[in-house]
Parts: sequence; C-alpha cells; structure tokens
Amino acid sequence: MGSPGALGEKLIGQKVAHALAEGLGVIACIGEKLDEREAGITEKVVFEQTKVIADNVKDWNKVVLAYEPVWAIGTGKTATPQQAQEVHEKLRGWLKSNVSDAVAQSTRIIYGGSVTGANCKELASLNSWTSSMPNNKLHPSPLPFLLCQGLQSLEAQ
Repeated sequence: MGSPGALGEKLIGQKVAHALAEGLGVIACIGEKLDEREAGITEKVVFEQTKVIADNVKDWNKVVLAYEPVWAIGTGKTATPQQAQEVHEKLRGWLKSNVSDAVAQSTRIIYGGSVTGANCKELASLNSWTSSMPNNKLHPSPLPFLLCQGLQSLEAQ
C-alpha cells in the first residue's frame, strides 16, 4: 500500500471490503517507503495501513497481511529476516490490541518482499512464517519451505 494518503487509503479500504463482499480472499500488502524506514516510522506507517484494512473487515478468515516494504520492490534490496520478523511481531501485537486476540492468532502474516535462495532458509525459519491451525497453536507453514526448495532448484540450473 505504501503511503497513498487519506484518499488512497480510503479507496484501499473500500476495495478490501468489496472483494470480501464478493467472496474473494484478500492479500493486503502493507509496507513503508525508504524515507519512512530511515525516519524510524515503519511501525506507525504499517499500523495506519492495517487500521484502514481492519476498519473494513468483518471476517478475517479470507484475509492475509503481507509485509512488503515499498523500498524493496523491484530494487533487488530486501528486508533482513530480522526486520521482517520485527514487523510481523508488531503487526500481530497490533491485531491483538486493536481487533482481537483470536484474529491476532489466526490471521496469516507473510513477508511479501524479495526472496532469494540466499535468504530464503533464514526467512522461512523465523517465527513470523506461521499460520494458525484449528487447535489455536501456531505451526510453521510448509509454503516457505516449498518456495525455498523451488528457488534453490532454479538457481542450481
């Protein structure tokens, strides 16, 4: 989402609501620009973006939040695994405080930035790569591991 301003954020919220009303699943991308990261306001930016989404979601079962730092799109730069982990943990805490504990536990939060064979294993091993299972315990998702295997196979060719 970047930081589109009030009008753009309102439109994004409306699009999320419309997609969900039509029965579609939503992967909502949130993330900061480079100047926002450097200014130390990553948390503020992603929380504001998440609030716009949360204000338009009644049922979180079809919503995935993807942290995708805008500064890493198409640049070849990537957030460090620690940066991604930190944002994911803060987002889960925000959901718990501002939506509900159940939503915080069950909503899938993924890293949507650049993933390479070099950083994939470390990203996949972080606690942020989790999904909630019916027994409310968080378990690692197999998806990042499948992606890693695919990336490593491609890079080996």
